[in-house]
Amino acid sequence: MGVVSRVLHPGSSKLLKYHVPIPLDWLIMLYDSYVNNDPPRSVVNALRWSRSPNGGRPSYWSRNPRVSEMTFDVSESGTLLSPNGATQSTRSFPFGKTSITCSEDIRRYFYGHIESIQSIECATPHGDFRAHFLGDSADVPDFYRTLQLVRQTD
Repeated sequence: MGVVSRVLHPGSSKLLKYHVPIPLDWLIMLYDSYVNNDPPRSVVNALRWSRSPNGGRPSYWSRNPRVSEMTFDVSESGTLLSPNGATQSTRSFPFGKTSITCSEDIRRYFYGHIESIQSIECATPHGDFRAHFLGDSADVPDFYRTLQLVRQTD
């Protein structure tokens, strides 16, 4: 399905002045580029359903769905994010000619049971590039790998 979503959303890896290589096993749900807006903005959103250990039956049929989401948002206006929960850790790393800082927390949701969801909010110092992850902690490495593979195109 991930490859098919590339056909439905051509150019989804190009966000204004960045190339964001979404992994092929993630389904692109939204791609929009508002280049004529003032200021210009570009967004890509991808989802991934975890593999089911129950004989191939998708886990979303059970009471415990496992879906992860990652979103990348580029805007020349530079809006900074504020963490949504109690930050458990923060990490910064080089990002092109600047750096990016990510704040991580774990949220609890109640659906007849308690499930821990990893939440990550990332932004450059000026807020012109933002990234968000919400989902299964098993998918966090994919999110950080994708973030580290982002390249400026101009």
